[in-house]
Amino acid sequence: MEDVHLPEQVDVIVSEWMGFYLLHESMLPSVLDARDRLLRPEGLLLPSRARLLCAPLEATAAYGAQVGFWAEDIYGFDFSPLVPMAQQLLTEKPDVSATVDPAQLLAAPQLVAELDLLAVPPAALQRI
Repeated sequence: MEDVHLPEQVDVIVSEWMGFYLLHESMLPSVLDARDRLLRPEGLLLPSRARLLCAPLEATAAYGAQVGFWAEDIYGFDFSPLVPMAQQLLTEKPDVSATVDPAQLLAAPQLVAELDLLAVPPAALQRI
């Protein structure tokens, strides 16, 4: 969107920018740039609000498949030294294909961030 230049500002911007975990794919800064450059002062941005919630969950099966696998004896080889690397990889590169059954939640979701997309400055995203 940064390369888009229009002869005049627009009344509405509609964008499907939400990645997994809301902000993980870093597409929102482009939308905010378009908002600041291309949207009329009373224009409409869709969506105009976003909420990020977080809750602890039980994911024993997923953990076992991605980390515990390496702790097992595999064809007579000990791969357990790879467990710390697998744990690190699991936190650095989240599994976006996973779905969470509500029964896995250990507590009610809590609001982490709420964004008014018509007003939030791009710099504020760094604090989330």
